Amino acid sequence: MRFSTVLFAVSLFVLNACNSGPKPEEVATIFLDSMNQQDFETARKHCTERTLKLVDFLSNIAEMAKQEGSAFADADPVTTVKCIITDDKATCTFCCIDDQGESD
Repeated sequence: MRFSTVLFAVSLFVLNACNSGPKPEEVATIFLDSMNQQDFETARKHCTERTLKLVDFLSNIAEMAKQEGSAFADADPVTTVKCIITDDKATCTFCCIDDQGESD
C-alpha cells in the first residue's frame, strides 16, 4: 500500500514537471503586451532568436523617437490568443479588438 502511494506521488510529480512551463498562449500574450507597452526587456525574454532581431530593431526606433520627443500611442491589450502546437513549435493567432479579426 505504501509503495503504491509513493509511486502515485512520483508519477504526479513527473507529469507535473513535463507540463510545468507556461502555455504558448500565455507566452504570446506576455510578449505582445510587453511590446505594446514598450517593455523590450520582458519581450526579449519571451521571444525566439529570430524575433529577437525585430525586438532589438523596434527598441532602437523607440529610443530614437524618445530622444526626438516623440511618443507612440498606447495599444490595446491583446485578447483571444489561440495557438496550434506542432512538435516543439507553436503558431499563434491573436486579436487586439475582437471586431477586427485575428492577426498572425
